Amino acid sequence: MTKLNQGLSPHGSPPPDEVMLESDGFTYRHHLTFRNTSGKLISNFRFYHLLYSLQGNYSVYDSTDHGGAMAEYKHDFTQRGLSYSFHGSDGGLYAHTDYITAHSSVAPDAFSNGYYGIRGIDQHDIGKPSAGVHLDIETDTFTNVSEFEPKEGGWVAGATRHPLGDLGVDETKTFTLLFSLRTMSELMYKDPGIVLDTPKIQDDKLRLYINDPMDLFNKVGPGFSLESHTTMDESTEPWMPVFLPFMFNPAEPGRFSFEIPIDELERRKHFRVRSNLGF
Repeated sequence: MTKLNQGLSPHGSPPPDEVMLESDGFTYRHHLTFRNTSGKLISNFRFYHLLYSLQGNYSVYDSTDHGGAMAEYKHDFTQRGLSYSFHGSDGGLYAHTDYITAHSSVAPDAFSNGYYGIRGIDQHDIGKPSAGVHLDIETDTFTNVSEFEPKEGGWVAGATRHPLGDLGVDETKTFTLLFSLRTMSELMYKDPGIVLDTPKIQDDKLRLYINDPMDLFNKVGPGFSLESHTTMDESTEPWMPVFLPFMFNPAEPGRFSFEIPIDELERRKHFRVRSNLGF
């Protein structure tokens, strides 16, 4: 499996600041073939490429020759994302830093790094984001900003414009992109630290009190989720989500609770609480 050097040096950085990573492996090669069927010469033919990440928190364009395998594909757009997960065996909370790079051997004549929508303002399921480098492509007005790290923590994009020259009648031209990935995982908390106090029965509800000494609510949340199981034997059935809101008292920071209705007809249940993982 061929590993590629992923550029992280903003375009124009001096040599002491040149930074790169080695990918976990060369993911795939993407060939795009264009054929002129218009019946006339197409002058100054251009290809536009957009790479975006809704989990990403950093985007950079790097044109440094970092050497290594397939070094001619030195024009790199790299994006970094951050996610969290609980490990099923040790119960630890892990942070995962992921990198994706689009490598090109053809230098762009313009590029942008920026938003693909702004968190808290835009959405992606309906309509088009109001801000972002996708608009730079539509208007053909690039910023040549070589790196971008939004204060909102996510929704980044990068775009390039590649000149491919003239395209004669029935002529074809091929543009190639390589894509590579790297993932790094780090144990954040061996024990996530969610502590359950003694449950209490209040009227017809079971009240579970939670203490959050590691402040997961603010670090990786926000919030907590409740799951239930009838036997705790995960080989026969999974833990199931219980769709109840958690509650908190501002006078007691770090302390939360769930109110679970008691159904006398139900089988005995076990409950567990997990931090909701934010991005």
